[in-house]
Amino acid sequence: MESEFGDRVKLTINDLRGVEKKSEIYHITESDMYLYSAYTPLVEEITSVVDKIREVFPKAVHVAGGPHINCFPEESEKYFDSVVFDDGEKSIVSLVNDFKKSQLKPVYKQLDKILYNDYPTANRKYLTTRAVVDTGVMRGKNIDLKGASVIFSRGCPFKCVFCANHQYGRIYYRTAAQVSEEVEYLKKEYKIEALALRDDNAIPLKKSIAIPFLETMGQSNILWRGQTRTNDIRPEWVKLAKEAGCVDLALGVESASQKVLDIVDKKTDIIETKKYIRLLKKTGIVVRMHIIMGLPGESKNIVQETLDLVDDTNPDSVLLLLLCPMPGTPLYETPERFGIKLKSTGWRNFQLLFGRQDENELPAISFEYEKDTPLGKSLSNQEILSNYVELQEIFRKRNLNF
Repeated sequence: MESEFGDRVKLTINDLRGVEKKSEIYHITESDMYLYSAYTPLVEEITSVVDKIREVFPKAVHVAGGPHINCFPEESEKYFDSVVFDDGEKSIVSLVNDFKKSQLKPVYKQLDKILYNDYPTANRKYLTTRAVVDTGVMRGKNIDLKGASVIFSRGCPFKCVFCANHQYGRIYYRTAAQVSEEVEYLKKEYKIEALALRDDNAIPLKKSIAIPFLETMGQSNILWRGQTRTNDIRPEWVKLAKEAGCVDLALGVESASQKVLDIVDKKTDIIETKKYIRLLKKTGIVVRMHIIMGLPGESKNIVQETLDLVDDTNPDSVLLLLLCPMPGTPLYETPERFGIKLKSTGWRNFQLLFGRQDENELPAISFEYEKDTPLGKSLSNQEILSNYVELQEIFRKRNLNF
């Protein structure tokens, strides 16, 4: 936006994190146009903010894009003044130009894919330092380091049926030079000492990209963490990652059951997963295991299967998640394939991660299984919650909860 319009358009970011609901409107700058990125669990909060702004600044225009908009186009078009589907970099430029000419269209859709490395390093100057820099990005002895979040790629070639990432297909990577530029920018402007890579695959899956990337990270002299698949990462890349400053990797293991992994199209092998975890541990990289409870095909023995996997691989921590069929995923769009019945619980309850404050607090489940599914006998919601709570308590006692 800045490179396209310069000083012809004034850009601001309204950061409402940590602001009480009743005080939000006092922290919002008056503008001609407000842009929103709508993710399903946050859509009710977004519409609440829009309603408040419309009361105070009735002439303002509201434009939204993001996963929820793509999944619910008709609903979104009725509520917002304009919506953007799919990648939005070029569409945003078009809609601002149209707005300046009083010709704003109700819908913008970009037909061609964005080449991620055609765009410059993300400039954080519109954010407060507090929104960029944080401690706690790392864990253990590195927890107090000044850290920031980055994304060096866009997309994922895999189509796990539970995943709400709509960027299927080719992965678009930043070049090694662009990665270096962004890291050095964060070090210079914000004195960053550590990075949390938010990419779907922090270690690229192609050798021609992985090696230059890891060498660049090594030259940056900064510590970092991210997430990777449990298959497809070569041992020599793990060694190079460690040498390049990687201290912590989260692994989307998802389930201890190979049957479940096959049902959800994870395209991973539990035996190879175990080998990969042992390799990371041997290399000195901290391992965080991600497990989702309630996936289709789980047996009544899933708790013991999960404990056996944890005992066998000895991860440093476990992030326990509860299945939530998110809009746009096969679990949500074609639930009958899995014997799922969706329940209306409000978008706010569409959460994968749930932090229990006491033993009586339980998450809301937005679905339930038919008793007999195309995949065989299923677990009831009571059984799923019981398994979730039991594992959470066990991991808490073992000091494994992330």
